[in-house]
Amino acid sequence: MRLEDGRSLGYAEYGDASGKPLLYFHGGISCRLDIAFAEKQFSTRGLRVIAPDRPGIGLSDRQPNRTLLHWTKDVEQLLSNLNLSQVPVFGWSLGSAYVFPCTYAMPHLFSRSVTVGSCAVFDSPQYVAQLGLAIDRFIIRCPSSLRWLLKTVLYISGKAPPDFLKREAENEVAESPGDLEVMRSLSKAQVTDFLYGSLKQGPDGVIDDYWAVREPWGYAVEEIKVPTVLFHGEEDRLAPVCGSQWLQARIPGCELKMVPRAGHFLMHRYLDQVLDALVC
Repeated sequence: MRLEDGRSLGYAEYGDASGKPLLYFHGGISCRLDIAFAEKQFSTRGLRVIAPDRPGIGLSDRQPNRTLLHWTKDVEQLLSNLNLSQVPVFGWSLGSAYVFPCTYAMPHLFSRSVTVGSCAVFDSPQYVAQLGLAIDRFIIRCPSSLRWLLKTVLYISGKAPPDFLKREAENEVAESPGDLEVMRSLSKAQVTDFLYGSLKQGPDGVIDDYWAVREPWGYAVEEIKVPTVLFHGEEDRLAPVCGSQWLQARIPGCELKMVPRAGHFLMHRYLDQVLDALVC
């Protein structure tokens, strides 16, 4: 769709085209494709899942110097274009940080929100040091003066062969038995399509995506009024659970659900629990 400022916003739809609509926000170094694995599950449950690409990622035009609150304007126009309101919204990993500004700024548009493997503010070096992926730590810590180096690293990653990327993904989650089981069960395409898609336009959109989260969020999560549930795998080694705990302590009425024997990719095994919390 075309936004008011002339940019294009790309999105995918999964499941039942006439079903109950849900809005989904993808993870970091990812795109609308990272939820494609659940297409059949959404159809079976009569759900229509709408998954937009954030600016500069996948099919969406870049918006330089964007902030988290800039994203709320894009989402508002998307929902208006689709004639939707009071929609449940869920996000995974870095995408969680894009759920909260929407429920803060536009509570009339959302009935509930759920996040999986949430991240919190990146203002603590100790918290950033606990992030399980080296590339996440590098992006968050990288100074603006070295953006060129970060772009080079991401460009090379986007050109790496699927075999290599799948092996690396398995190595990165080796300490989480649940995640390792998931990675080994997925095809090379399922592991890499969303990464390639995120870098379709080059690395800038991905960098913008992380750097918007590492800056001050521009609002207080304590003022969120939409019912919120946080899911976090007990074996999650990529997103430290202290991030979800920080959010749970601050968002009024927020519930934190710890999932045993699950890691960062818990939706591949426990998606029904997440959906139950969204459409209850």
